[in-house]
Amino acid sequence: MASMNHFRRIFPARELLRVIHSLAALFLLTLAILPLRGVETGAPLKVYGITCSGREEPRGITEEKPGLSWKLASPVRGACQTAYRILVASSPAILEKDEGDLWDSGKVDSSRTQQIPYGGKPLASSQTCHWKVRAWDRDGQPGPWSADSEWMMGVLTPEDWGGAQWIGATPREEISRPALELKGFHSKPTGSPSTNEWVQITLDQEKPVGKIRIY
Repeated sequence: MASMNHFRRIFPARELLRVIHSLAALFLLTLAILPLRGVETGAPLKVYGITCSGREEPRGITEEKPGLSWKLASPVRGACQTAYRILVASSPAILEKDEGDLWDSGKVDSSRTQQIPYGGKPLASSQTCHWKVRAWDRDGQPGPWSADSEWMMGVLTPEDWGGAQWIGATPREEISRPALELKGFHSKPTGSPSTNEWVQITLDQEKPVGKIRIY
């Protein structure tokens, strides 16, 4: 009882209420600042796992407007996308400058992250497209660009095949000939579909080869 009277003498009722009100105000101010600090201290909406037509860096895309998709990650509870921007470039160097000479979607107000149709310049057969995307969060803050990715178009028209022939088995009468005398694609026949066998491609003449693409 003496200790309580001593406490009251040090902190009169009016002063005690003032201290309680000050502590409550400080507590409420802390709660208000915490969400802001979450944005300021680096909790951006990150884009990862970007795909074209549902695949990572696919080859042989025959859609004129393939669908572009991505995933989102953020340590902030309830984080969501409110806008996005897609860049598609004809070379990694252009994309590195945050430019899209094939397509720059600009900032699009949308929460959509799946199968965004490509909306840029017409694409040619066998063309490689380099791309990336960034997203804005619910507070209107842009996140970092995703990692660069790419996709390669397939052959879009019959004319673009350029006289290419279907790959097939080597005629039996030619199997016994030396391999160097054979031109094009050839291999030995196998006894069953599960048997591994070599495949050889012989060019018409000796020349340096930078790339061979088989569809």
